[in-house]
Amino acid sequence: MAHLTRYGSRLGQSFQYALASTSSTSASCSRRSFHQSASLQSAEPAPTSMTSSEQQAETSVEAGHQYGAMGEGASEPSAGPRTSGRRDNLPPYPVWRNSIGKQYERPPPGSKGPFWIGETPFPLNPSFNPPAPVAHATKEDMWKLHTSNPSTYNVRKLSGQFGIPIERVLAILRLMALEKEFKQQGKALQTPFQKEMEKLLGSQSSRSAGVQKELDALSTIPAGTMGGAIFEEIGLGESDANKPSELVPALRQESKERRERIRKMPTGGPASKGPVLESVHIKGQKDKSSTRSPITFVDMSSRPTSYSGAGRLARNQKRAEQRKANRDKRRALDEKWTLRTELAKRIEAGERTPEIFAQKAKLDAEKIAEDEAREAVLRKRYKSNRKRKMAFKIKNGQAPRSKRK
Repeated sequence: MAHLTRYGSRLGQSFQYALASTSSTSASCSRRSFHQSASLQSAEPAPTSMTSSEQQAETSVEAGHQYGAMGEGASEPSAGPRTSGRRDNLPPYPVWRNSIGKQYERPPPGSKGPFWIGETPFPLNPSFNPPAPVAHATKEDMWKLHTSNPSTYNVRKLSGQFGIPIERVLAILRLMALEKEFKQQGKALQTPFQKEMEKLLGSQSSRSAGVQKELDALSTIPAGTMGGAIFEEIGLGESDANKPSELVPALRQESKERRERIRKMPTGGPASKGPVLESVHIKGQKDKSSTRSPITFVDMSSRPTSYSGAGRLARNQKRAEQRKANRDKRRALDEKWTLRTELAKRIEAGERTPEIFAQKAKLDAEKIAEDEAREAVLRKRYKSNRKRKMAFKIKNGQAPRSKRK
């Protein structure tokens, strides 16, 4: 029993798996290894005392002899009968890493996503294959071009040059500005992590010939100079005051055209100006039937009874004034309510002065008057509704005899 316990501890120290297999596979591997090693250990005498370092060395040597063939061949079947759903025994982690695990240490060139499972970024959903993120080198090129001459290399120009949407170009430029600011502040950036993720997701920095040429031209500009044109502001002196301006005639013409367009817009009133055109009567041919009505075209645009715009301008102005009056009324009520609440709090706090009581009495009187006016309006509306309903009933013969004439 002591021999089996000592073997179990040695076996647990030797097996270190890099890839996690299923519970059934791990259990079957442990049981198979236990039975194979137990048969080998039964012929050997149990050592009296061993240190932990000696146990680890002996265990690694035994594991190397036992799984050396599997580490080199990587496909040799097990000696015993193989049941369905079980795998071969996995070698220890150092042996597995130096043999089979070499191919998983670095991703192959051009791979996307978890390459040890599939070729797509999401192996369980191969139909979803999104484009790779923009490489950091491409972002750097965009930032260099934009900062060299923002007027020439604007967002729209960069979007068409690199084939990236305008919204994404804006986001890239903002993030690059934030990155430069973080670098100036001395903040640590996860640049190695970004590089590894770009390799994993398949981001590629493809510079076209035009972009490379423009970047080379930027590198030849000496330090301290601007890539764009230099604009200078020159003040006007007394000698320039009498010079004719080129903008004044254009502004006057534009103002004149604008007034003309506004004048031609519909005002909502009757079109009383303009000549009154007579109706045009088109007679049919003589051989046609005389029973058909003639075709007549009448221009109604210049008649006083016609309206251009159907009064929409006046209607909108009236509605705007009504909305403004309602807003002012609600604002006044809110101010009165706030003032009344503040006065009540001050009175409760013990601040009992004649001015406060007079102001509160005035607000209460105004509220009572408003309530009475509101009740009068509701009463009048109720009476008018009753009269209208009674008139409708009398008209249809549904009213009582006492109300009928």
